[in-house]
Amino acid sequence: MFETDESVNYLLNYSKKLVDNATSGYNYCERLKEMQYLVFAGMVAHYGFDNIKEIYEAFRCKVNFLSRDDLINNRYSEIDDDYKEMMLSGTVPTFTDIYLSDDSNPFLGIINVVNSIYIYYNPNFIYNSMLEALCHEENHIVNSINRQIVFYNGKINVRTGLCSASLFEKSNQFLGLEEGINQLQTNDIMNEIINFTKFKIDDSMLSVALDKVRNCHYDSTAYRTILNEIRPIYISPSYKNIILPNRLNGNIENIYNDFNHRLGEDKFMELSTGIDNLVKDKDPFSYNRYKVKQLVNTYISK
Repeated sequence: MFETDESVNYLLNYSKKLVDNATSGYNYCERLKEMQYLVFAGMVAHYGFDNIKEIYEAFRCKVNFLSRDDLINNRYSEIDDDYKEMMLSGTVPTFTDIYLSDDSNPFLGIINVVNSIYIYYNPNFIYNSMLEALCHEENHIVNSINRQIVFYNGKINVRTGLCSASLFEKSNQFLGLEEGINQLQTNDIMNEIINFTKFKIDDSMLSVALDKVRNCHYDSTAYRTILNEIRPIYISPSYKNIILPNRLNGNIENIYNDFNHRLGEDKFMELSTGIDNLVKDKDPFSYNRYKVKQLVNTYISK
């Protein structure tokens, strides 16, 4: 769709205007703003203009750039100590937090959630890594805008893409599968951004920013232990026809039901549990990895 100088410059200018409008209430630094322009444009190239509402709404959510001092001096008290330690160590440099707004009252059925992104800004991180981190977290929110509050197993849950987390308990389901699908999409969006470098960019700030990712092909090592196993789903017709649209519009039960219809009752849960275990499983020949491959191959063959 965007394969000429004119079309790419139009997309970048369009993205700048919408991002500036969506983030007008925040005092973002120039580094973050330029990355947001690129990620927004990459997402439009990936999803198309039909999903501009979801992309725009995701960028209205606040992004917090955290320094080492911010974390050490507890300037963001809402972040759990475990997350602070993981961010400082580089184990988890970014995450998206979801919490209830002040005007919520679940007992009266008034539930409004706030999505907020936290990124540990380490000056030693390379630009690609920061851009990918922002893209990954924004993409979670894009796929959570619609029907974020869901009722699952008789409980009120908050949806992040495919993942369903209880509002009142520390529990979630389908997290590994959501992270894997989200990372595969992130890789594709990053490659859309890199594709812009083939064209003459009029905006000097964005031209300099794109020079930092020139001559790259993006295939992140994030979640590598699970990406190879679920990639066949991602490139199958089932992803485009079932998973992609229903993850965007929030009808995730259609995804569960489609999988169970093809493979049998509770097979989606079996796959999800297997993928969650793969996050910690480094053995390429484990029985769990074999079972995940078997379920994936059976699913895409039907």
